[in-house]
Formats: sequence, structure tokens, C-alpha cells
Amino acid sequence: AKEDYVATKAVAKKLGIQIEELDGWTCCGASHVQDIAPLAVLATNARNIALAEEQGLDLMTVCNTCTLMLREAKNELDRDDVQKARVNNILAQAGKKYKGTSDVTHFLWVLIRDYGLNNLKAKVVKPLSGLRVAEYYGCHLLRPQEETGFEDFQ
Repeated sequence: AKEDYVATKAVAKKLGIQIEELDGWTCCGASHVQDIAPLAVLATNARNIALAEEQGLDLMTVCNTCTLMLREAKNELDRDDVQKARVNNILAQAGKKYKGTSDVTHFLWVLIRDYGLNNLKAKVVKPLSGLRVAEYYGCHLLRPQEETGFEDFQ
């Protein structure tokens, strides 16, 4: 979504976090495509990770579902050499190769884990004290915990 893109770029710039958009990335293929064509979805996500690997970068998303799909693909390929070879045969047709060297993370995790809550608090210019809000960050950011690995949701 355009608003996520604009907001992410603005926040990252304000906090001094350098981000680069990968040229040629594609949608993760979620929406149950994995139920119909699991190998195609696996190869699609491996290709996105391979694009980051070519630049020596980790892969960060602002989409919870993309984070989950990419992490599921990475975990599967890093555990299963047969599947990794199968996917790399597909990727070779586009001159790409999945190596497993890039981490997959979410912008929220970067803010919390890498940038730090205290650093975020120090950047607050206009506190929203007294504002009543309900947070929603989506279940795919926490579940399944064995795939996301960020925190225990229980």
C-alpha cells in the first residue's frame, strides 16, 4: 500500500535508518496460492531473498504476511537441501540463486530490537498522552512462533 511505503520511508529517514527498495521484487504470493502451487510460491519468495543476497542485504518488509511467507520459505530452504536444489533449478532460469545468507525481518522488529524503544522514546516530539488507542499489528507477525521467531505471543 502506498501509505505504508510513504510512512516507512519517512520514519526511517527521521530515525536515520537506511533502507533500499529491491529492484525487481515481486509479491510474496500469499492469499492461499501456496495451497495450489507451493513450489511456485517457494521459488517466488526465494527469488526475493536472492535479490537481497546479491546486494549483501537483509530483507525487511512492512507487510506482516510477506514477512511470514518469506520466513517460511527461508526456514524451509535452509532445512531441506533437496527442496533448495529444486528451487535453485527454477531460479537458475532467471540467473538467480538462493544461498540463505540474508535474514528476513519486519520494520516493527527493526524498530524494537535494533533501534530500541529508548531511542524511539527519545525521538518523540509530540507525545500522544491521553490518547486512547487499540493496537493491531496482525497475527502473521507473531504466529506461528516457530516461523516468526520474534517473541512468544502467549
